[in-house]
Amino acid sequence: MFAANAVLVWMVFATNISMNMVNMTHAMWLMAIIMLADSIMSLYMMYRKK
Repeated sequence: MFAANAVLVWMVFATNISMNMVNMTHAMWLMAIIMLADSIMSLYMMYRKK
């Protein structure tokens, strides 16, 4: 799970470098969505363990 996220974030940063400001904001939205999904997933895992 975390490895896949690391790859996704790395891909976002790699594309960020070769893009303009408009696409950079789009990539930032993508990263925010990934982080949100990750936090929801970890909360769900914690809830399942109880």
